[in-house]
Amino acid sequence: MEWIIINVIESILLSWFISSLVDIKCKKWLYRFLLAAVNLSIITLSNYMNMYDLFLSTAVIITSTIISHFFTYNTWSELLLITTFEGAFSTITTCFTIFISLQWSQVNLSLINRILYGLGTYIIIKNKNLEKRYLNKKVTYELILILYFIHYVLQQFLQLFIVIKSDLPEILITIVMMVLCIFVLILLFMEISKMNLAQEEYKRLKQEKKNEETLSYLYDQLKITKHDLKHDFDLLNYYIEINNFEKIEDFIISRKTMIDYMPTLI
Repeated sequence: MEWIIINVIESILLSWFISSLVDIKCKKWLYRFLLAAVNLSIITLSNYMNMYDLFLSTAVIITSTIISHFFTYNTWSELLLITTFEGAFSTITTCFTIFISLQWSQVNLSLINRILYGLGTYIIIKNKNLEKRYLNKKVTYELILILYFIHYVLQQFLQLFIVIKSDLPEILITIVMMVLCIFVLILLFMEISKMNLAQEEYKRLKQEKKNEETLSYLYDQLKITKHDLKHDFDLLNYYIEINNFEKIEDFIISRKTMIDYMPTLI
């Protein structure tokens, strides 16, 4: 009975993590319920079948992405980035939990893991700098691959630790890997944020330059049009004075033809 409660809590936390980082467009309660229920089914099934943890986490990433696609405004790449980030984050909290258990063998691993996960989720959600970041598609998929690689490496170390009951050398390796992964994640987000800001600034300046050139062109055309209109009115006025209505008609037709073929600038 205890493991069922733990699985339910894990699924609810996962739903909270993902749903807080996406732009939900409809039926928020249904979306969160489906996200928790489907992932609870996957986790429970894996307990019965003793499936490999990497397969389990990958299945959670895929199902969470598919469900989120129907309830959010986010693109596939954005959703996959969020769910992969959740997978890597979950593995990191598990590594920290194991490290804590090595220092205090009497602690409840499941409880500590959920507490660490919940606190980390709260910090991430409250950090507004990680939200609403613009990422082009190429950078997004590169980041997804890096996050999944980090997730894969940590899963391998967890499996190694569980199987051989690691002594001090393996513990040190695990700690070093966790620190490096976290460090890489921080640097990655910082660099991507800087790159995005630079890219947005470049686009803004490029658009401003284009707008300035367009306004300058329109201003020049307006001066030309003003001069031409003044000349046309003088000519029409002359034709009226001499009662040459045939010339007036020809003049109007010629100007109408010219206007019809004039390109329109949008």
